[in-house]
Amino acid sequence: MASYRTGPDLWAKTDYKAKDVDTVQFYDGFSFLTITWLEGLGFCEVGEGGRFIEGGKRIAIDGELPLNTFGGQIGAGRLHGFGFAHEAVVQLRGQGGARQIPGDPRVAVAASGGGPLAAALLLTKD
Repeated sequence: MASYRTGPDLWAKTDYKAKDVDTVQFYDGFSFLTITWLEGLGFCEVGEGGRFIEGGKRIAIDGELPLNTFGGQIGAGRLHGFGFAHEAVVQLRGQGGARQIPGDPRVAVAASGGGPLAAALLLTKD
């Protein structure tokens, strides 16, 4: 899974770490890919992604790591990576309306793919 190789590359090029991220928007063309992104980017250990999302509270809009706040591809259509990058920007700008995460989000990650190919963007207000 390319998401496991992409994560270390993303963090190697910045001083930010997974603990600094306020929201994630991960490709969900297949539901297991969001789990591989959580693991590959270091939000949880490899093999712990299922436990991380269990019950949905941690990844809810008011959770510790809001995930796919726009509904992902099921909620917004199959645009591959574009919808995820767009939603990350919407959240950082505070323009999410009813789906806006609380507080003042400053750091977001958007990712696409995750099978044989993957890409991830680290977006900040800074």
